Amino acid sequence: KLVLEARARLGKGKIHAKWQPVSVAVLRNMPKITIFNSCNNCNECVKSCPRHVLREGKNKPVISDIISCTLCRLCEEVCELKAIQVTYEEDKLIMQIESVGSRSVKEIVNEACDILKEKMEDFIKSFNEELKASAEVVSSG
Repeated sequence: KLVLEARARLGKGKIHAKWQPVSVAVLRNMPKITIFNSCNNCNECVKSCPRHVLREGKNKPVISDIISCTLCRLCEEVCELKAIQVTYEEDKLIMQIESVGSRSVKEIVNEACDILKEKMEDFIKSFNEELKASAEVVSSG
């Protein structure tokens, strides 16, 4: 006969790493690839891309998988006409998350958004209280 007594404790990764449901979380810049009209459709950029971000098009290469771009700029280097430019979006990021399996990525992101929303609501409440207190000091002074 086996008797088992167990206790479960709910925690957050902020307190201890053993509660983190994520093994890897990365933010990286969203690539921006511009192919200019000066392109002669030689497709050297397509051949040079290690991640197959570009594919052959009718008049010039076509961007087929922008998310896979690592911003290595090999396509720029092989283009003799300088008809391709690789930069990144100033206001967009790509978030990549790998779960350890205890929760789905969707659950992790939803929970993180709920926590962020709660913190923002607390901040707004505190900010409004400070504004009100400051206004009272100014009006009484």
